[in-house]
This record gives sequence, C-alpha cells and structure tokens, in this order.
Amino acid sequence: MEQNCKDCVLINNLDRRVNALENEVEEIKKEISDIKQLNARAEEKFDRIFNILETIQKTIDKIASKIEELEKKPAMHWDTIITALITGAVAFLLAKILK
Repeated sequence: MEQNCKDCVLINNLDRRVNALENEVEEIKKEISDIKQLNARAEEKFDRIFNILETIQKTIDKIASKIEELEKKPAMHWDTIITALITGAVAFLLAKILK
C-alpha cells in the first residue's frame, strides 16, 4: 500500500509538471505567433522603404541628368559662338586677301 502512495505522489507531481509544461508551450506558441506577425509587418515596412528609396534614386538620377544637360548647353552655345567668330574671321581674311 505504501508503494502505491509513493507512486500516487510521483504521478501527481508528474501531472503537475506536464500541465505546467503544456501551459508554457502554449505561451511560447502565442509569443511565436506574435513575433511572426511583427516580423511580417516589419518586412512590409522594409519593402515600402526600399520602394521609396528606389523612387528617390530614380528621381535623383533624372535630376542629375537634367543638371548635366543644363551644364552642357552653355558650353554648346559658346562652341557655336566661337566657331562662328573663327569662321567670320577666316572669311574676312580671305576676302581681304582675294581683293
């Protein structure tokens, strides 16, 4: 009889420990679920951030190319003016020489 009581105590202790473990497992499952949801939201936010950064990069590239075009335009005008002046000077000298 005494052996049975010892077994009963062990079984009761094991039952309590198993119940405690089951509760802990359920809490851990809930925490994991919460973490998964947070992770999904974070990934969504990162995707939006990267899309915004990509848009910003494209805009910066467009602005840079427009700046380059604007920087080239005055140089192109000066080249045209200098060419016209040289052509005029050569034409003037040729006219003087040929007269």
